[in-house]
Amino acid sequence: MLELFQYTGSHFKAYDESYDLNFEFDISSKKDSFKINKFPIIAFVYTDEGYKEIYQGINVMPLFKLDKNLEFHLRIQIF
Repeated sequence: MLELFQYTGSHFKAYDESYDLNFEFDISSKKDSFKINKFPIIAFVYTDEGYKEIYQGINVMPLFKLDKNLEFHLRIQIF
């Protein structure tokens, strides 16, 4: 099942317990904050026991309105 998490801000942290990884990013811009969506990446495979869901990671997607003067700086850290 898709579990969407939506956050508003410019600094975001997430932890992927399957891979034991921390993910952090900062977005700086003239705009104070952005909407950020986070959701799992799931593959569906067919096995002898039927269909199974296999967790493959997380997807983090910042959302912002595009315009001609859009400028932002992105810092990503994975540890």
